[in-house]
Order: sequence, then C-alpha cells, then structure tokens
Amino acid sequence: MKVQLINLGRNNINKIVYPADKQALQREINRHVLTTCWTLEQSPKEENEYYVLRGMDVIGMIKILKQ
Repeated sequence: MKVQLINLGRNNINKIVYPADKQALQREINRHVLTTCWTLEQSPKEENEYYVLRGMDVIGMIKILKQ
C-alpha cells in the first residue's frame, strides 16, 4: 500500500508512507496526530482521498495512491 499524508496533524506532515495494511496505516496516523479519537471520512472530490477528522475539525488528509 502506498499512502500520501497531506497536512496531517499539528506539524502539517506531508510525506509518502508504505504501510503493510489498514492497521499499520492507523498506527502511522497516530504518530502524527495528538488525539486518539479520530475518524476517516471519504472526500467527495476523489475516490481515494480521505479526510482525517477529530469531531468536526479536519486535522489532515490522506490519499491512497496504490493498494
């Protein structure tokens, strides 16, 4: 899996990561986000783009480049 992190977390992390599966992706997001209660919501713009939300606040985006 190849995933691009876009403006993620307090430090606005922008990099490409290669997690093995969804659980590894969640661990990678947890490294950059200070809270543990976040969710992913699909973007209406693109099929493989997701918002990382904490409550109603967007705290970053991820884009799945390759499954």
